[in-house]
Amino acid sequence: MRKTIFGTLVLLFMLAACSPKLAPKSKIVNKMQLQEQQLVHLHEKMISFYPGSYDSLSFYSAAFSTSIKKMVLENPESITYPFDSLQKRGCTVTTSQDKTFRIYSWDTWLGGTMHFFDNIYQYTLDSTVKTQLNTNVEEESNSYYSEIYDLNSDGKRFYLAIGNSIFSTKDMNQTIRNFEVKAEGLSEDFKIFNTPANDYSKISVNYDFFSVVDRPERPLKLILVDEDNKRVRIPVVVENGEVTNRFIIYKWNGNQFVYSSIE
Repeated sequence: MRKTIFGTLVLLFMLAACSPKLAPKSKIVNKMQLQEQQLVHLHEKMISFYPGSYDSLSFYSAAFSTSIKKMVLENPESITYPFDSLQKRGCTVTTSQDKTFRIYSWDTWLGGTMHFFDNIYQYTLDSTVKTQLNTNVEEESNSYYSEIYDLNSDGKRFYLAIGNSIFSTKDMNQTIRNFEVKAEGLSEDFKIFNTPANDYSKISVNYDFFSVVDRPERPLKLILVDEDNKRVRIPVVVENGEVTNRFIIYKWNGNQFVYSSIE
């Protein structure tokens, strides 16, 4: 009997000791859920005016963009929050495999057949979560990011992000671009792709959407990263924008992805 009472007291003590550690996490999740629902409400209001009243659409588009940027800037813990409800509304939250780099993308709905996207970049540097906003001019369509691959090389960490741009119902673009986290912020300076003509930090392909419209996956996976064999496959696109079944192959040599062949 004494052993039972003693064991119960020990268990209660352990639970009491653990509960303060669990409470903050629960509080954070509840706060993020509340903020996500507020963003969902703004996003739904924005979409309700498309197409239609441009003034109201512009107002709620700006309100949504301002709110999501403020939320990410003020809540570094958002880097691990899934944002499932927001993603169901068409926003894209793409995270690297190591969970240290994330890109938020959303359509501002201020374009017509050309879609204008905005982004937030979030990353971890020395155990601190940093946020960087997209500073491209509003006249540029920008991209939404569908995948991020991370790569380690000589103590450096690179992130290969797949971006997608929509210029019209027919003309689209997919790009693979390199990001590197530095003390001063995100950098795209390192030219990770070596081609016969030059070195580049990104490779883009413009294509006719209707040449691949029958493919089942969305977003489309035209540029492929083979992580096991450390290869990047860029689709061959002919002059009229048709995507072929052939690929330009780039192989990792320990420092760069170097042009290898066309298969």
